[in-house]
Amino acid sequence: MKKTDAKPLDWTAQLVMLRGMTERFQSLHEAQKLQLQLWPFVVDTSLANTKANVDMEAKTVQFVWTGSSMKIGPKYNQRLKVLDDSVKFLLGNDWTVTVWRDGTLIYPVDTKNAKPGRKRGNSKKRRRARAGRKQRR
Repeated sequence: MKKTDAKPLDWTAQLVMLRGMTERFQSLHEAQKLQLQLWPFVVDTSLANTKANVDMEAKTVQFVWTGSSMKIGPKYNQRLKVLDDSVKFLLGNDWTVTVWRDGTLIYPVDTKNAKPGRKRGNSKKRRRARAGRKQRR
């Protein structure tokens, strides 16, 4: 009898296989649930708690984060985008990700309804401060 050298699948192949099973059977494997629990701590290391609400019918993952002290800036937003891409790799490209932090939606950013910020030079106080600096020169 010939002995076969069956090699175990690497982690990427295993996750791809699980993605196909998720699409077929509409359920998550424990490994997928674990990834969804742990990935938020990679994005925001200061989180106190996180929960991933998965809706199989709507194909959405809603992360609810609490207790964060990290500032939201360009690098933070890049990390959120990587989280979104990772969920799409884990579950499929047709999945949607939302992230709520302490009751505020932080991803995706709603640019249509976002209020434009005031420009720094428009306030009367700023104009007076600039005029005072010009006079001192």
